Amino acid sequence: MKYIPYLAAALLLAGCADNIQRTESPTFPSDSAAVYFSAPDETGSETDPTQGVTTHSVTIERTQTAGSLTVPLTVLENTDDIFTVPSTVTFEDNAATATFEVAFPDAELGKEYFLTLSVDDGHTNPYLTAQATYQLSMTLISWTDAPEQAVIVDGFFSMYNINGKDYPFYCSYQTATLPDGSTRYRFLNPYNVVAPSDCEPDEYGIFPMWPLFEDGDVVDPDANGNMVVSVDNDHNVTIANFLIGADLGYGVEYGGSVIGNYAALGESDSYNPGTLADGVITFAAGDLYIYEDDVYSAGAMSIYLSAAAYQSEVSAIHITDFNDPQWQWDTLANATTQYESQLFGVRWQDQPLCAAVDLDPEHGTSSEFLNLYYLPSLYADGYGFAFYWNPEDGSISVPANQPTGKTLFDKQIVISSAGTAVANTYSVQGETVTELIFPLSVQTADGNLIGSYTETYLFAANAIRFTSADYTGAFTLNGTPFVEEDATSLPVEIGEADGTFAITGIPYAKSVLAQYNESANFLTVSAQTLATQKVNGQFKKMSLLTTMGGEETDAPLLLEMSLRGIIELSPLSEADGFAIYCEADEKIYGGMSNFTLIPAATASAPRALPWCSDRTLLSTRGLTICGKAHLNRISPVHIRR
Repeated sequence: MKYIPYLAAALLLAGCADNIQRTESPTFPSDSAAVYFSAPDETGSETDPTQGVTTHSVTIERTQTAGSLTVPLTVLENTDDIFTVPSTVTFEDNAATATFEVAFPDAELGKEYFLTLSVDDGHTNPYLTAQATYQLSMTLISWTDAPEQAVIVDGFFSMYNINGKDYPFYCSYQTATLPDGSTRYRFLNPYNVVAPSDCEPDEYGIFPMWPLFEDGDVVDPDANGNMVVSVDNDHNVTIANFLIGADLGYGVEYGGSVIGNYAALGESDSYNPGTLADGVITFAAGDLYIYEDDVYSAGAMSIYLSAAAYQSEVSAIHITDFNDPQWQWDTLANATTQYESQLFGVRWQDQPLCAAVDLDPEHGTSSEFLNLYYLPSLYADGYGFAFYWNPEDGSISVPANQPTGKTLFDKQIVISSAGTAVANTYSVQGETVTELIFPLSVQTADGNLIGSYTETYLFAANAIRFTSADYTGAFTLNGTPFVEEDATSLPVEIGEADGTFAITGIPYAKSVLAQYNESANFLTVSAQTLATQKVNGQFKKMSLLTTMGGEETDAPLLLEMSLRGIIELSPLSEADGFAIYCEADEKIYGGMSNFTLIPAATASAPRALPWCSDRTLLSTRGLTICGKAHLNRISPVHIRR
């Protein structure tokens, strides 16, 4: 039983008070029939006008059934006075229920109407949990069965990354076109179903229904779990709140799109409606929600309105082993390449990129090799990473369960997509740099999830060489401040004299010195004594300390110019931040962690990889996987004194 402290405190105060003003309990006539509505909330009701139905039946009940009884009805809300409601409803002698009709002969197609009714207090019992108020929302929609089933690639449960699979499944649906030209799709009970034990996918990997709910998971399989998707004339897509139907231990689950259901959240730039293009409805990760005991973000979701389209897409991939030496790959002539692995916390150069070659030109655009690329020997010799990328529209897809050549507890580690991959381009030293960002799910081949990580590949056709001059000039220092009220972005200057670099503009640090390593092309910032600063009328002796995960460290900061044209923490840098410290006060006056230095001339800030400095050794075979990415504030800093 939950302990509710507010209730306990209220009872305690009640016991201690001498003169408590009590609100009298409500009374009701002793001969009250205790009338209530059988279904007090029928919001979301729909009627098909083509069936000639222009009325809706409402059932009302009573607990005292002796004699006949006529009960007045009060209308509290009636949109456009569209509903015709009787003024009274009569119970026959000894009848516990009575039914009356509300009519709406002049309702318009596609418009939602609201009706609220109540029974006066003289006929109700306030101590019953049953409701003496009735709410109805009614919409006239004419639904047409779609000629074929859709394929839903789940997004509501992909956040759990169950076995690393998307679980595509068939679902029947209906369509409706409203007078304003917008469209609605009604998917019939997609999730509120109990799958049989022999529910298996077909040759395309598609399940006949949502396959993961078993007996006992679904609260009421007969309940209305239809998912209604609305598409406006600009192809913006929303999903109305609908019953998923399962209770997995945290309450009955509902789902929908953030836009259209949560107004306060929907006003944020962080959430977007879905899109409809080429017969596929798509929602990005985070734009859907699932509700059980609270509201949680859901994953990316795709709905193929034509099952044939999805079947064609998956059947086009016949390559079962991208590492098979029988396939022919052409290595692209990129002079500058760089691979950044958040999974392993390292960055390396000279990672070739290959394009697949179809030896049969008659395959044309139907070839499974079309737009197929490959990063050979990525994590281990003979094991590469394959992906489909259309440079024209920027779309990227990652085939699932690709072996890495690494093992964990003697189990092969495989990678799959964990979200929408993105392609960016930057101009660095007049050269075009292409950046491919892959959110990947990492797991063992038997389905045990290790985690989700972001891997990044950058390349340019021509050579890009950085010199010490690239590390001088005006920059914007962006990072996570150690002092709560400090800014996350600061303008700074980097100058050079006789091989020593000086960073100015950092609060409480007149000048921070750095050394340039020409052979490795990075700046080194070590712990150092800073110039005395006047603070609140007193002179303070300041020091710069390097930090790692919020702890003081002896390791220096290693900063390098990346192919994005910004200065980032090198993956070789054990330190991930700096603190401005006054030993006399034993106080941190400033500093940042996980920072970048962006040239002031750069129009927008490219994304920098959040390197993991805290790593967990997961295999005796030398596989190191980052345990966490330092994205959260880590204040205060722990100083060794």
